[in-house]
Amino acid sequence: ERLNAAQRAELWPDWPSDNSVVLNQLTALYRTLDLDRLAAALPAIGPERASNEWVIAGARTTTGRPFLVNDPHLGLNAPGQWYLARLSAPGLDLVGATAAGVPAVLLGHNGRIAWGFTTTNGDSNDLFIERVDPADPGRYLTEAGSEAFEIRRETIRVRGQDDVTLTVRATRNGVVLSDFNGPAQASAPAGHVVVLASTRFGRVDTTPRALFAMQSARNWDEFQAALRDWQAPMQNIVYADVDGNIGFVAPALLPLRGRGDGSVMLPGWIEANRWRGTVPFEALPRAFNPPSGRLANANNRPVPPDFPVQITADPDSPYRAQRIVELLDARARHDAASMEAMLADPVSRFAREILPLATRRAPVSPRAAAALALLRDWDGAMRRDLPQPLIFTAWMRALAPALLRGALGDGAGDLGREYPAMLRAAFEGRSAFCGASAAECGALVDAALERALDGLTARYGADMARWRWGDAHVARFAHPVFQRIPVVRDLIGFRIATDGDFFTINRGTPRGDAEHPFAHVHGAGYRAIYDLADLDRSLFVATPGQSGHPLSRHWGDLAQGWADGRHFTIAGSRDALAARGAVLRLVPAR
Repeated sequence: ERLNAAQRAELWPDWPSDNSVVLNQLTALYRTLDLDRLAAALPAIGPERASNEWVIAGARTTTGRPFLVNDPHLGLNAPGQWYLARLSAPGLDLVGATAAGVPAVLLGHNGRIAWGFTTTNGDSNDLFIERVDPADPGRYLTEAGSEAFEIRRETIRVRGQDDVTLTVRATRNGVVLSDFNGPAQASAPAGHVVVLASTRFGRVDTTPRALFAMQSARNWDEFQAALRDWQAPMQNIVYADVDGNIGFVAPALLPLRGRGDGSVMLPGWIEANRWRGTVPFEALPRAFNPPSGRLANANNRPVPPDFPVQITADPDSPYRAQRIVELLDARARHDAASMEAMLADPVSRFAREILPLATRRAPVSPRAAAALALLRDWDGAMRRDLPQPLIFTAWMRALAPALLRGALGDGAGDLGREYPAMLRAAFEGRSAFCGASAAECGALVDAALERALDGLTARYGADMARWRWGDAHVARFAHPVFQRIPVVRDLIGFRIATDGDFFTINRGTPRGDAEHPFAHVHGAGYRAIYDLADLDRSLFVATPGQSGHPLSRHWGDLAQGWADGRHFTIAGSRDALAARGAVLRLVPAR
């Protein structure tokens, strides 16, 4: 409510341009919601979900066969999220990344095909608000009259305590969320409930079946057939095979909405707002052997704006994807080394976009002049051995809340992340958050640089030429339990300086806390380069190590190589391993 259309467009360029029917319905309703209580009750925003993937056809490689590259981005900790494995059985040879408790290779190859994932942020969940029948609290209102809530009871057994029985209510639109969720309950006006609609509420989740069938696929047709059963979460999946084919498909159960795009809560009693089923598999995004000879995604929008199906209103910024395409198109032929270099690429296209605007400013102090001089000599590479990434990031981090504060008040401090369109507009002197003139934008930009330099000077001293991004941008690998125990946490935890930032292919999201504001908390815990000319030459790394035991030498032995962009092969076939004596036999007890 506090932001005008121009401000919304700067923060969220993908916000729907015309949602007038929905917004008119909500105007009176939303004024009855306690949005301040809702905002106060919601948890802090956690690390982002992000990943990179690309596949390049054999016509554009030195081997004559495709390369497929994937690096899923998640939070960093120890032990890591991923475990490298080769699973061999008669008729099956899977190599890649597994996760604890999952009896499958989630990302990898099977000797014939390789695949990789990035998240689509697919919009498969919506919120509705329902009116409870004032004459009978066991019913709710629709345009056709009153209907009874569906009711079921679920019992959760708790060790050492009494069972917990929950009464779950549902309407025709979904499950009543406000019966269990404090923020939803706090936001609902009297006589209403908040309902969660989700495509995940089907009777049977067939996604595991799709995963296992995908692992066994031998070609593109079998691969697509397997993914018909994929329900959630929506993923952008790239494909390559030893025959030279490349492809892309984004499977999921997505709703066919009556109105809106899922970005705002709708009145469930209005028939026109309701879902109309799910999107047919054939209508989902896909590509096969494109003329460009490449496919790439980095959580950016996977379809053009005029795509007939609503996929997501929350894509990631396009900078990583643009950099991937830039590097793929920079060479006529690629090899494994160029793929490896791309995974380690620290260049921020966002920084390169802002630098010409930032460095032409007239400095307001001698130290601002020194900072701008350093930035003029910088190419936008977020390297750990440079001072410029630290200066630039601190400047952007100081400017964002300053711009937002006029519109959002004290709550702007919680939104101090990078909003590229807003920051770019401020440097151009035309941001809707600046006020009435370009001079006001300039004053905010200059003051933000001074505040950033104040903070950096207090932490790292007055000589900014000696500052280093790697002093602040550190990946901290901490055990989820032992990190809470003094002394022990220091013995088993470790830190590594890293390259990258939010916008680089070599992702290094700097989302720390007050003590470590630029800590690297989110990035590529697994990287893979699949060589379809010889899949045994495929390259891998996972961080921080293969072992989950803090006293093992493999607890963190892969972390430095990961930070330096190094990879390795996973040892060969079942027969080759047996010949080396690397066999552990597990025999069932009789």
